[in-house]
Amino acid sequence: MNKSLTVSILGLLMALPACSPDLLGKQDFSAPPDSPATLEHSEVNSIFARGLKQLASGDAEAAQTSFSKVLAAEPDNKDALLGLAESNLSLGHTTDALTLYRDLEADETFQARALQGQGLAYLRDGQNALALTKLSEAVDADQSLWRSWNAMGQIYDSQKAWDEANNAYAFGLSQNPGSIALRNNVGMSLLLQDRPEDALTHFEAALNIDPRNKTAASNRQIALAKLGRYAEALEGVNQQERYIALNNIGYIAMLKGDLKRARHYFNLAAEESPAYYKIAEENLKRVEQMLADQSDHSDQDF
Repeated sequence: MNKSLTVSILGLLMALPACSPDLLGKQDFSAPPDSPATLEHSEVNSIFARGLKQLASGDAEAAQTSFSKVLAAEPDNKDALLGLAESNLSLGHTTDALTLYRDLEADETFQARALQGQGLAYLRDGQNALALTKLSEAVDADQSLWRSWNAMGQIYDSQKAWDEANNAYAFGLSQNPGSIALRNNVGMSLLLQDRPEDALTHFEAALNIDPRNKTAASNRQIALAKLGRYAEALEGVNQQERYIALNNIGYIAMLKGDLKRARHYFNLAAEESPAYYKIAEENLKRVEQMLADQSDHSDQDF
């Protein structure tokens, strides 16, 4: 593929493993009533529960504040320490997250999740070899850690180690078949393996879980376009975003060598865009040049 080609494919996104507060473990928020110490502990538990909800909703900054408050009151609260590490990881504060995960690693109860966290942090930093080592140690300790399997699949994808990637994703799905991140990543892996029909199954499974998931919807369009099902790829596309989908479909058609169809979609993308759409215009120029070159070569054959 020519690296100079300009593309705006929103769907070609490998979803990073999400920080999932359900991995922090089930907590017992019950406590004996009627003593000042109990009331104080109950308040701490309430703040901790709030932190879990904030992390689950994607508000990692608020979660970080909540878990920090818990630790100020109870410095030995390792559940809160793990929550703080997860919050820092979500915020991209990988150095701080790694420090917290390492503090937890010595505790057998938290060891597997601490190893997983380190692996995810290294992956975010692009240190794939270190990430794979830590993630492998994590699943050796606890095979239920689906985020580790998901991340390992991504690393194997980057190495084009398809068998290893397929196995990692299969383990992940066996533990969490309802993960949209996993479904998207499996689908992207299959696209990279030139298996668009199989990829489509996973993108549609992700959309069955969340019909509004934009990444899965965009990835589904790409899979359909790779299968030559262009009209179907446009079905149900939001009118305000149709010009982006048209450009993406045109780009896939261009990669497939379906140049006239690609030109058609790039023209539509440029026409339907509410403003000058530089990406579509540049792609249109590129495909026009490719068609001209193709015509020149055809003339030379005679």
